[in-house]
Amino acid sequence: MIEKRPHGGKILVTFTLPAVEGIESLHLVGDFNSWSETATPMVRREDGRWGVSMELDAGHEYQFRYRDQAGRWHNDETADLYLPNSFGSENSVISLVAKPQSITGSDGKPTHSAQRPAGAGRSQGGAQARRGRRGGQGKEKKPGRPGPHAGPGKEQRGGKASRPHRGRRSGR
Repeated sequence: MIEKRPHGGKILVTFTLPAVEGIESLHLVGDFNSWSETATPMVRREDGRWGVSMELDAGHEYQFRYRDQAGRWHNDETADLYLPNSFGSENSVISLVAKPQSITGSDGKPTHSAQRPAGAGRSQGGAQARRGRRGGQGKEKKPGRPGPHAGPGKEQRGGKASRPHRGRRSGR
């Protein structure tokens, strides 16, 4: 679960991952910590869930993943979207970009939607965004050098295409 709350000009984001059997330690790894595999350890709560909170700048999208003590990568099933990475799997993405709001006329009816300029506030590779709910974990290849948006590894896949997490599109 990802919770976002305004916090003094920034956004306080709480990342929570359910208890997973066999995990003894877990780290949050992503754009916000230069993909450091040790900089942001998660804390195991009494109920077994893992969590960590951090302040992030509003108006950005951040790619991230979770890494356990065995080197396995995990995605967040509640991420806003998923983007392919250079290791053949996908990174979770959290968006802190303001959503477009409907503009109403004097009669209270919508006139048109506000839109952000093309490319504004989008992550690298945004045109290739693959949206959907996917957790997944698996044995990973260790990269030679991690880089931005890396989220290394190959995760096991169920063979289903990614779908928007707010419902399925008809015809799929």
